[in-house]
Amino acid sequence: MDRGSAFLLEIWLTLSNLMGTTLHSTMAYNPAANSMVERTHHTLKAAPMKRCTDEHWKAQLPWALLGLRTAPQADGKPSAAEKVYSEALTVPSEFFPATTDDTKLNPLREIAAKFRPCLKTYEDRTRHFIPKNLDDCDYVFIRVDAHHQPLTRTYRAPYNAIRRTAKSFLLNIHGQED
Repeated sequence: MDRGSAFLLEIWLTLSNLMGTTLHSTMAYNPAANSMVERTHHTLKAAPMKRCTDEHWKAQLPWALLGLRTAPQADGKPSAAEKVYSEALTVPSEFFPATTDDTKLNPLREIAAKFRPCLKTYEDRTRHFIPKNLDDCDYVFIRVDAHHQPLTRTYRAPYNAIRRTAKSFLLNIHGQED
């Protein structure tokens, strides 16, 4: 959840309680804290730009969306369509056998063949450094990721760690919890 004031209103808290969900805030000025959403946004922007380059972009948009929904995830998890339907989607090229020679179907076959579900070709092996004593420390520094002047400190002074989770800290910053 964004930390903007519009999302911290009582109406969102009430709506979340009605739906039986829990709101989780992301860290300010740190898109990497919510990497799954940021990656989805990047993919959603890139797919139509690659496919929809001419004046007939509206006709290409469903194909771009089909490609996004049938693409496997990098970590080996099922595609979005497999999560929803519990099986892989049948793309339009699979409806028309290649043995039928119909000149009207050939352009559709060529377009739809590009969107066959692909196999996973790489694995993300990015490692992040996390100090071993971070789990039992009493104070932590906060990195300032916003724009700042050269030769200024990148970290703000140590703050008291009140509570820890797997991915975040609840800190006492100048007498307020954040």
